[in-house]
Amino acid sequence: MKQEVLMPKLGESITEGTIVKWWKQPGDYVKKEETLLEISTDKVDSEIPSPFEGVLVSVNAKENDTVTVDEVIAVIDTEGEAANRGNGQQDETELKSKKQEAVAPLPVDTTTDEKETETSPAPVQSAAGGVVEMEMPKLGESITEGTIVKWWKNVGDVVKKDETLLEISTDKVDSEIPSPFDGTVREIVAKEGETVPVGSVIAKIVTGEG
Repeated sequence: MKQEVLMPKLGESITEGTIVKWWKQPGDYVKKEETLLEISTDKVDSEIPSPFEGVLVSVNAKENDTVTVDEVIAVIDTEGEAANRGNGQQDETELKSKKQEAVAPLPVDTTTDEKETETSPAPVQSAAGGVVEMEMPKLGESITEGTIVKWWKNVGDVVKKDETLLEISTDKVDSEIPSPFDGTVREIVAKEGETVPVGSVIAKIVTGEG
């Protein structure tokens, strides 16, 4: 509901007053008894509190205007109170939420170590006990396959751990792959020139225990 604010009578013989200053502007939210404006008369200067709580819709008398007592000087929408408060609370909630998002720690990628582990050849022990399967290693985050460029060892050759076993090429990098263990090359599954998916068996090696 819109309520009219009248020029108050500040004394028995006072018939008018001059607007010195508006403490609130149209669109501002004002509480009841909160200072709304300052008025000057020939006897006294006074800060006038708001008689209502709501949103200041309009100011009918400007600063330095002299207005007769009981004349309308402003209009306050008391129904705008709840809406204004609601919007204020919503804006405050959104602001807090944004602040929390800004200071919230970024999620920790727990899969990094696992992905890095995949880049090294992963020996797989078979049922034969001494025979270990060597898989195509993952040489990068987006790498899904690799091409066998050259085998540095042939079937029957002895290979030491960390000794270069083969060379692999991907669309991003060429790498010399070391043997993950000591042993003898039993079988070469993927031949030179073949493109093999990551994780596929490319060779079988008989370990020293075998």
